[in-house]
Amino acid sequence: MAEEKKTKEEVAEASMMLDLSAQLKAEMDDAKDYNNQVGQERAESTEYYLGNEPEPTSSLQSYYVSTDVRDTVLFMLPSIMRTFFGTKKIAEQQTDYINYIVQEKNSGFQVLYDAFKDALIRKTGFVKAYWDDSLSTTTHEYTNISPPAYQALVMDKDVEILSETATEETITTLDPVSYDLTIRRVKAKNQVVLESVPPEEVLIARHARSMQDSSYVAHRMIKTVSELVAMGYSKEEIEQYGGEGALLDPLAFDEQQARNPHDNMAFPDQGASKNVLYIEHFIYYDMDDDGIDELLRVCTLGDALHIINVEPCDEVPIVMFCPDPEPHTAIGSCPADYVKPIQAAKSQIVRDTLDSLGHSIFPRMGIVEGQVNVDDVLNTDIGQPIRMRAPGMVQQLTTPFVGKEAFPVLGYLDEAKENRTGVSKASAGLNADALQSSTKTAVAATMSGAQGRVEI
Repeated sequence: MAEEKKTKEEVAEASMMLDLSAQLKAEMDDAKDYNNQVGQERAESTEYYLGNEPEPTSSLQSYYVSTDVRDTVLFMLPSIMRTFFGTKKIAEQQTDYINYIVQEKNSGFQVLYDAFKDALIRKTGFVKAYWDDSLSTTTHEYTNISPPAYQALVMDKDVEILSETATEETITTLDPVSYDLTIRRVKAKNQVVLESVPPEEVLIARHARSMQDSSYVAHRMIKTVSELVAMGYSKEEIEQYGGEGALLDPLAFDEQQARNPHDNMAFPDQGASKNVLYIEHFIYYDMDDDGIDELLRVCTLGDALHIINVEPCDEVPIVMFCPDPEPHTAIGSCPADYVKPIQAAKSQIVRDTLDSLGHSIFPRMGIVEGQVNVDDVLNTDIGQPIRMRAPGMVQQLTTPFVGKEAFPVLGYLDEAKENRTGVSKASAGLNADALQSSTKTAVAATMSGAQGRVEI
């Protein structure tokens, strides 16, 4: 009877795991599709930030790209970082431990800088906080250490002796008087970790209104076999279910490629350095069959989503920053969305202006065929002659420069950008004329208005 009951429990557990795996796959496929739609905009925004977009419509057109997205983002970042890392303390002694965790145990400034920059350019920035109890391994060599020091090392439960050599004093005693050692120290990190997560690694349910009430959130990671073993997973299970190599998906790779164009090299993918797709899913699921869904942390390996760990958790350990959230929607907009059309328009106008200038400096030539050396006509070097069989065989087709007519339009677009983002030369203290002709109160109001837009 006991064996029969045990068998029934195993069958019920296996059935539940299959149902959980099916629900994970359905939620992940929908969230991946939603993320890929947003990811196309993120990749485009990254190209605009890097000054690679918009591309010319013709290879004959002047190549000029305005950098309004980058200028806007880099202006806003210092004000945002100053809010979190300014000289003024936000709270008193109760936050000293938090400050120690954020700035001493972790690179808090870099983590938040990365997250805010992601948010300003790519709609969302993510920071993950978790307790890291993975194992770290270090190797040390000691020479000529005394017997008491040797005993202290040997008694340490985290130390493994790799090699040792004892030196004996043969004249007076046969007892060793010193040791040469090579040891390996294996120790759990046991600390709070804060890390900035690339937006393409995070999946969120399409209908979510926020990270915490989303029915499904996932963090996709590319881990090596060595890293997963250090986290406590079985090496045999990892090699069996990890699959061959690991990629998030093609569109997520496009986002990575946009951010780091040089990340296209192939590296050895074998042994402990083999890459494995490791996903942490946070999903609401009724584990105890009481009719109420509980939040679970489910860890899987590979594209087949082989479940290697299931445990309840209190909340999703990932926070999301969105510069301009839409009501009742998790992912809203960002300054790059507002500035991209202006950057495209300014780039096109300046290109046309440069083309007009080029045509006015180097006008096209009309020639009588057979009466002129064509190579001489095509040579634009200063002072070079044009060989003709008779006078008047070459005629200059004068093109007036009309680019100056576009300058007011550029000013209008700059004003539109200021209205959309709150970033202006006056508020940055870069426009001497605007500040000189304004009263102290007007200048203060301009600065306050810009800071308010950035701070919100």
